[in-house]
Amino acid sequence: MLTKDYSTPVILEASNVIDGGKQFENVPVFLQGQVKELVESLGIDLSSNKPAAPSNVAAVKAATKSDTIVVTPKEA
Repeated sequence: MLTKDYSTPVILEASNVIDGGKQFENVPVFLQGQVKELVESLGIDLSSNKPAAPSNVAAVKAATKSDTIVVTPKEA
């Protein structure tokens, strides 16, 4: 449980960093201090937040029984 109140942008940026959707270096500078504090307070090491290797594989949305598979080629 958090013992400090964080603004919505800080929480969203921290969430993106934690799930790998954004690198910490790409967080706006004015939010980095609070984002770092929040992420580290959750016991997550920011040094493991490395960019993913680029891939030429098409993005695929997982299909359910009622869905069709959607394949979207990555732009070069």
